[in-house]
Amino acid sequence: MGNRDYRLVYVTTGPFLLTIPSFVIDCMIKDRVDALPREVISRLLSRHVLVDSDEPEVKDELKHIEDASKDKSHRIFALMPTSLCNMHCSYCGQVTCPLHFDGRVSAGVDARVLAAIENPKTRYVEVRWYGGEPMMAYHRILASSGRYVSSADRQHVRYWSSMSTNGSLMTVDRLQALYDEARLRNVTVTVDGYGDCHNRSRLMRSGRPTYDFIMNLLQRIAGKQSDFTQLLVNIRINITAANAPSISQLFDDMSARGMNEDNFNIQLIPVYDWGQDNSAMKLSKATLDRLMPQLIRQALHLGLHTGVFPSARRDVACIAVNQQAELIDSRGSLYSCTEFPLVKPYEENDILANVLNLNSAALRPMGRYDGWIGRLEDASVACSRCTFLPVCGGACPKRWQESIHPCPPFTRQLSERFNIAAEQWGMTSITDPSDDQKSLKS
Repeated sequence: MGNRDYRLVYVTTGPFLLTIPSFVIDCMIKDRVDALPREVISRLLSRHVLVDSDEPEVKDELKHIEDASKDKSHRIFALMPTSLCNMHCSYCGQVTCPLHFDGRVSAGVDARVLAAIENPKTRYVEVRWYGGEPMMAYHRILASSGRYVSSADRQHVRYWSSMSTNGSLMTVDRLQALYDEARLRNVTVTVDGYGDCHNRSRLMRSGRPTYDFIMNLLQRIAGKQSDFTQLLVNIRINITAANAPSISQLFDDMSARGMNEDNFNIQLIPVYDWGQDNSAMKLSKATLDRLMPQLIRQALHLGLHTGVFPSARRDVACIAVNQQAELIDSRGSLYSCTEFPLVKPYEENDILANVLNLNSAALRPMGRYDGWIGRLEDASVACSRCTFLPVCGGACPKRWQESIHPCPPFTRQLSERFNIAAEQWGMTSITDPSDDQKSLKS
């Protein structure tokens, strides 16, 4: 790159990061693009840094979001084969109960998934195993998955599954079976801090601590990468006031256990109100905005993997705004939002249908957030005016409706995150660190 000054640019419609010479950025800011060489303008247009239309970019983006939410080729099923959970987490508002798919409900669920797979318009089907704790229905998951995979292969439909699990019932052998037989390609395991911080936050109903068990499991998975070449392992950390001081030590432990493989990814998620008031557990935004860049910098320094900026578009905010997606709970009830089952009052008030009385080939009925695109178009939420809409999608329509701004933390931490990205690229700041218009030197 020579010795010229550069600016880092995050293109949200990509999304990707670019280094652009400072003089080019200066021309853009001063509306002197015509002064740039034609080949430079061409490159800027090809990377969407510049657009060649007078139409507001948001119009194209809203059209893109609307088309994605109506895409009948991709069906998503979030399935809760059981409402039981063997943990009682401090921030969880779910009221769990010992229900699981009975014979009739299981057949009705299978009929809906198989009808989607066999629909000629379908090209992709994704099943998200959800709970409760889905591993408490491990054998049911394998049985249903066998039917889904066989049908998908016959229909030449791409099929895969994901799972959110507390990890307490997982073993390497069980993971291998899910990987092979259920086409599990994405698993998320929560570890809320180091040692007893995790054990206190994610309390087993039996009283058994789980930190060492889960970390030993993840260590064994990291050591068997040749067996799980297509599996992404997300380690979710729900940041609370209680566990925040221990996360640095958790990262040290992860690194020592070899969890810096390419398919391991750390998700830092500030705790929020999930079915109950968790305000006493939350860090202030100011504290979070100091802490999170520090943690990201430490993780990357240790060779762990975590996102500095979102690396993928989020064309659909969540399943609640996509009628091609649905959640089915252990009773066979259909919902549009993953935060409704097992949470009062949504559990009873927001049931859309039941697999026992809905045509298996029919899409779920409209839910309360399926008009989300209308809210974006009429600008009743700030998202339609936001630069980060392509990588955020609006985050959470439910929280917007509850007058809670769910904007992701990175939008408040841009300066520090750009610094981290620059460090990763071997660049240094040559202006005041408080300056929003940073120049960087290669």
